[in-house]
Amino acid sequence: MLSEFLFYKDRQVIFSHAEVIESLHNFSEWKRKAWRQFSIKLHDSEFPCIFSKSAWKAKSIKFVFCEKRKDSEYLDFLHGLVSYSDYINDTPLSKRLLSPLVVFFSPEYYINKNQHETGWEALNWAHARDSKPWPENISVSPEDAEWTFYFNGIQFFINMSTQNHRILRNRNLGAHLTFVINARENFDAVANGNTKAGRQLREHIRERVREYNGGVFPSELGFYGDDANLEWKQYQLEESGTERPQQCPFRHRKTT
Repeated sequence: MLSEFLFYKDRQVIFSHAEVIESLHNFSEWKRKAWRQFSIKLHDSEFPCIFSKSAWKAKSIKFVFCEKRKDSEYLDFLHGLVSYSDYINDTPLSKRLLSPLVVFFSPEYYINKNQHETGWEALNWAHARDSKPWPENISVSPEDAEWTFYFNGIQFFINMSTQNHRILRNRNLGAHLTFVINARENFDAVANGNTKAGRQLREHIRERVREYNGGVFPSELGFYGDDANLEWKQYQLEESGTERPQQCPFRHRKTT
């Protein structure tokens, strides 16, 4: 572990929008392609997530390009998630609502597995190295409506977007596995399901999703804490050709 932290001492992992633009000419081809395809999606006036579009316009999104160096190692993702969660802990909610973390994974990760498998492997790998204990008030079972991914003191929502989504186009952000990560509390701040305005905003976004997907709306998308709603199924949406496993691939780290 010491060698890992020495490696990252002088290595930039999280990039701002401006820093990506400034460094783009030095990036490898896969990074430039991931950025280009993501840019095209967010520039599309029909793209349904108005918060992502607002964040893109404000140039406030944070980015991680996760490179593969050794088998099953997700060091860029791990250190990016640590830095991002520290940023959340240190920054008032109002100043970070439009600053999601977008993580692009290099193609080497999913040469012999599908992109969703890689996504769950990355979450398990980071969770196993989390220095903070899992809180007692959050279920450890993904089959519980109260479960959500927790890391470094923060409850997160993970949007897994892959090239395999052909029907659910809102979950296809290009050729690379892409995470769009938000703190769970962001959703209650901008579209609280317990308020009339929040419910109306959510319905507006859902209607945009339905139109963008040619009339298809993901049945899994619900409200956190509802008995019929499971977060992990919202992380990985299902459609024909992108079947979801019957059991959640997340494995809670047992502590003693």
